Amino acid sequence: MTSPILDTFPLFLRLWRRVRAAPVDEQIEAWLSWCRRHRACLADEFLRSVEAGEPVNRFFGSWLEIDGYAGTGYFLGEEIVAAWEPLLPLSAIAALPLEEIERRAHGALEALAGDFRSGRSAANSGRSVKPA
Repeated sequence: MTSPILDTFPLFLRLWRRVRAAPVDEQIEAWLSWCRRHRACLADEFLRSVEAGEPVNRFFGSWLEIDGYAGTGYFLGEEIVAAWEPLLPLSAIAALPLEEIERRAHGALEALAGDFRSGRSAANSGRSVKPA
């Protein structure tokens, strides 16, 4: 059985190291700002999709968007790894068993989702996060 979180994690780790050191231009800064403002809703929507057995490909790639923003799954992945790094070096994170990565990622996404996991809807947030 494949897992959407596990399927994208190795690619994310490789890309994350490159992007982390890249200069930030205005377009990336706008994307990052939007993702930060919608962090909880994005995490909730990702978890909802996984739990419903829906594909999560709309969170990844430049051709699929959520509210006009592509690659939001990579933002969520960066948030997860950044939270883990004070506890484990990146090399140790990459060496974790896949089941452990999935368990930790699910818990981290639940923590990021915050109020949205408690039943607060995207409609109540003043901004929906739906596929474009």
